[in-house]
Amino acid sequence: MANVRLTNLNKNYGSVEVLKNIDLEIKSGEFCVFVGPSGCGKSTLLRSIAGLEDVTSGDVHIGDDRVNDMRPKDRGISMVFQSYALFPHKTVYENIAYGLRIAKVPKKELEEKVAEAARALKLEPLLQRKPANLSGGQRQRVAIGRSIVRNPRVFLFDEPLSNLDAALRVTMRTEIGQLHSRLDATMIYVTHDQVEAMTLADKIVVLRDGIIEQVGTPVDLYERPDNTFVAQFIGSPKMNLFTSEDLTEKGKKCLPDADTLLGMRPEHMRVSDMKNGLVALTPTHSENLGEYFLAYFESATGEEVIAKLYEKSVPDADGKVYLETIKSRLHRFNKETGLRVA
Repeated sequence: MANVRLTNLNKNYGSVEVLKNIDLEIKSGEFCVFVGPSGCGKSTLLRSIAGLEDVTSGDVHIGDDRVNDMRPKDRGISMVFQSYALFPHKTVYENIAYGLRIAKVPKKELEEKVAEAARALKLEPLLQRKPANLSGGQRQRVAIGRSIVRNPRVFLFDEPLSNLDAALRVTMRTEIGQLHSRLDATMIYVTHDQVEAMTLADKIVVLRDGIIEQVGTPVDLYERPDNTFVAQFIGSPKMNLFTSEDLTEKGKKCLPDADTLLGMRPEHMRVSDMKNGLVALTPTHSENLGEYFLAYFESATGEEVIAKLYEKSVPDADGKVYLETIKSRLHRFNKETGLRVA
């Protein structure tokens, strides 16, 4: 395993800037997740590390090596793609062993590496099957096994679970997390799913329009987002943001000035009364999810607000519902810049 260091990295397609001044260090053994909306540059950044994209300027280091001019196969990386990219006519064993055969690894060593990967990924009973006879999750494990046997310095995952159904995604997410713990390997993982990012990562890199918005642990990003974009991207449902026009007189006392937005996460909001409520909202509809329900409201300025509530019924006073949150759970942002206010 090795650390990865990106210095002033830029990638352009003609006049279009896809990555802009990326500075990032991923420690050896760290599980780092790139997350952001479609088109933010996260896959391009991963492919730049892999050598599948040439960078316009800046440096890529893997371990002690500057790898800008190295071919992908010489960088000591192994990549797992969204598509499994398995040979349909080869067995599981042959698919896993393929890269080792090309590298002319001695037969005994090859067999030992394939057996070790099969044990780690619970593929031993499937080694003589072909991909057509495997489930989606089993195919993904074969693709990961093909990476493991190469003993790379860095594992790269490009949205590896996006083709799986919801239940299988949860299972495979757990398996990838356990694999990282067993291998203690450096892993870089791209996803648009912030739940995957929160559950897998040691470090999350949030990107937007080719720029890094924030880097930190999942707890850092959830508890202290640097700006309104990160605040609303991390967390599900997204954080609610209120202007001074949305707030009651008590709520306005929480703002240092009228140019501040007040943020409240849906799971931290609770039903209050007119006297203590921070916001007065108009109820629209709700979704009953058994343990709790998601209540939907409209704010005074016409914005949708979502609260995660456990009450069986929400009191409606003159067409309004009053909600509050504890002071330590409030977030404040500058309305114009979107940046966090201390």
